[in-house]
Amino acid sequence: GLTQSYFNAFPDQKDIIAVGLERIKPKWLPKDVAFVSCDLTVTNAVQELTGSLPLASIKSVIISIRPPLVSFRANKQAWMYVEHMLQGLETVLSQLQPNRVLHVSSIAAVDHLRRQVLLSEESEAPPCGDLVYPYDRFKRACEEMVDAMDAESTNLRLGAIFTDSAQCIQCASLSLQSYTGPLLSTKIDCNSGRNAAMCRQALLTTDKPWKPVYYYTRATKDPVQYGEYLTAYRTAHGMRCFFNLPEIVVTVSVT
Repeated sequence: GLTQSYFNAFPDQKDIIAVGLERIKPKWLPKDVAFVSCDLTVTNAVQELTGSLPLASIKSVIISIRPPLVSFRANKQAWMYVEHMLQGLETVLSQLQPNRVLHVSSIAAVDHLRRQVLLSEESEAPPCGDLVYPYDRFKRACEEMVDAMDAESTNLRLGAIFTDSAQCIQCASLSLQSYTGPLLSTKIDCNSGRNAAMCRQALLTTDKPWKPVYYYTRATKDPVQYGEYLTAYRTAHGMRCFFNLPEIVVTVSVT
């Protein structure tokens, strides 16, 4: 979804190879952007990828990599799957030997199950081994891998993002709630895929040195209540809601 939002915002891209799990090139990729299908958990696929890339002529490689946030696997099984993905990514990066690495990370790298109040670039991140949830450990392990590389690098930590993808988890959630969903008072940092694309492009095109990590989740004011996003969604789609579930129903269910 983030990659789709990026190319929708900046379609005139050249000398770029996109790598993803899809079997065929996604329709939303610009025609001048080459696409290579690769499952990073499959050793042969990773070797074929690194062997087929014209390394001398490549300007940029965008690798789309994201394990399931919610997995049907138990935590131990999920982490084993994620470890294969990490090994594949490490192989690709070691072959590419990039000069710069912009890693689109996540606030999950500092534990998305813990309420994060007033965290910033200066806050110390826990080591990968201290995190319990496989997705969080994966995001932190990627940061540690990138930080250890002999290249200029940065980790761009994002929170909840509304992307251009039809499968966007944030939009799908609001769609499900649009008829009877509660106007939750929980405050949450959210951002749009286009804003994230603008941020990524600014980092890629700047001559200034990067910082080790950037947060891109903070609202210009205090975070708004989640219910405000639902109200905005209904307004955007011209929907009228005749009934809102009481917030206590959700609170009890989640508990």
